[in-house]
Amino acid sequence: ATWRCGAERVVAAPDASIAGGPIIDTTGAGDCLAAWFIAETLCGADPVAALRSAVTAATLSCLAAGAQPAFPTRTTLDGLYGACGSTVGKVA
Repeated sequence: ATWRCGAERVVAAPDASIAGGPIIDTTGAGDCLAAWFIAETLCGADPVAALRSAVTAATLSCLAAGAQPAFPTRTTLDGLYGACGSTVGKVA
């Protein structure tokens, strides 16, 4: 995923590698990515950390059927990366 931050800066996040099973359903993955990016940014994460966290959340959302019901919870991501805004350097 990439995000343009102004005219000069482009933020890129690698694909998330999450052990958890096969891809079940990609419905809502883009919405999940956008929602997590916004939430992480509002929580104080820098754009790189926010995007990496959002890619991870979107990846996790593909491991279950459906759109919103498949979105991971804050507890799930906090269990992987720590509290809101502390994802810097913790996403592989």
